[in-house]
Amino acid sequence: MLIGYEETDERRMLRETVRAFAENEIRPQLPQAELEQRFPLPLLKQMGDLGLLGVNGPEAYGGGGLGMVEAVIVTEEIGRISIGFSSGMLVAGYIKPGAIWAVGTDEQKAKYVTPALRGESITAFGASEASAGNDIRGIRTVARDMGDHFVINGHKTFNTMGPVASSEIILAYLERDEEKARPMVFLMVDTDTPGVAIVRVRKHAFKCSDMGEVFLSDVKVPKENLLGDETGAARGELMRIFDGERILVAARSIGLAQAAYELALKQVGVREQFGRPIGEFQGTGFKLAEMLSEIKAARLLTYAAASYYDQQVEHKLDTAAAKLFAIQVAERCASACLQIHGGWGLIEGVNDEVVRNFMDSRVSLVTTGSVEVQKQIICRLLGVM
Repeated sequence: MLIGYEETDERRMLRETVRAFAENEIRPQLPQAELEQRFPLPLLKQMGDLGLLGVNGPEAYGGGGLGMVEAVIVTEEIGRISIGFSSGMLVAGYIKPGAIWAVGTDEQKAKYVTPALRGESITAFGASEASAGNDIRGIRTVARDMGDHFVINGHKTFNTMGPVASSEIILAYLERDEEKARPMVFLMVDTDTPGVAIVRVRKHAFKCSDMGEVFLSDVKVPKENLLGDETGAARGELMRIFDGERILVAARSIGLAQAAYELALKQVGVREQFGRPIGEFQGTGFKLAEMLSEIKAARLLTYAAASYYDQQVEHKLDTAAAKLFAIQVAERCASACLQIHGGWGLIEGVNDEVVRNFMDSRVSLVTTGSVEVQKQIICRLLGVM
């Protein structure tokens, strides 16, 4: 029994539905998607049809009306097949629509959230820049208030799903001639707006999600595209959405760790050395024991954080702890799995999933708030920094 969590028949059915979809629909398309480094967009539409996007979103705009726990179930099962796919899925169907349904106007929700949760459009998030990753206050993108519209200039990096997005949430400093204060604001920008250019980039991990760089040159955006208000007051509510992102990143990491454990368990049963299965050697068997124990612990932390999130009780410490632990567990499990496979884990076309999990787990330590950032958050909440 998990803290604040109950495995109801409905949740069990949801997990079974997602696992079946992931195995039967996503897994067969992964090799080609990884090779091309392109997200298989038709699968997003299928997930929308099945109600697997925005399960925690408002029913009025196409969401499932459920909670963060159900979103964790979906994300864990997708992460078990591919963190790269889950990365694209979270942008398209959870985190970015979540920001809009949290603080957007009714018109913005109808325009951006409803089609997103049907899997028909994608909104990406332009926050990171060359000199501003974890230090989001270091962004240089600016939106100048021109009276009846804004003009944006800037450059965004690490833009997941940007090359296939129809819109972007752009984070920028608001500039006015008469004011020295520069609030940080969020602006909805359609990617076909003049002055927007998105260049695709290739990656060493998360290969089946798209990534690009966004260039914004004198981009004219109407005032009604402001997400929240001009004071930046909505930032607090949006940050709560990104707290939810940490929980979902933890969930997908648990999925990857589970996949690595299953691959390792299978390998120790078929691989023999010195006349016996390698699982009979203590050094190998102990690796499996550690993997299983850490996965169970990470799952407890993550589902507890999701439950607290749903209950709207203080969860920041639990959220940071869950993400910190889960991403490290994923990396340790993927590394142990590769070690157990030995040289066969390095042969292309033989154990590609083993290597993919290793690379994806390693990159997970530095994305969406690195290990060091999670530790810093925890220390601040403890009052020691």
